[in-house]
Amino acid sequence: MVSLEKVNPDEIRASHYTALPALLVYMNFNATAFKNYMIKLMHAEINAGASIEEKIEIISFHHKEISQLSVKPEMALWPSLHSVQLDLVTWLFTEMTHLEKKTNVGDCGVGAI
Repeated sequence: MVSLEKVNPDEIRASHYTALPALLVYMNFNATAFKNYMIKLMHAEINAGASIEEKIEIISFHHKEISQLSVKPEMALWPSLHSVQLDLVTWLFTEMTHLEKKTNVGDCGVGAI
């Protein structure tokens, strides 16, 4: 059996995210700079999608992954602010809604309104 010291955390992670972002979400490190960092990373990945459908799939994947991360109860860098997990999930939901509306507008045609 392999000892725990020899295990690489990135090889056994239960999430798409590396250990540090997952730990910061777990500890509810709800600093604006961290939230913006995560959004910037996700936004770059979303924008790399070739189609709106692919972008929506990427958003949906990140929504699932962030929603499933564990969060330590009663822990927050700034207790008066929303949790980092809630803010990221809300941002992803808003992005998805925006893209879905773009798809629906495109399906209706410009002159359909």
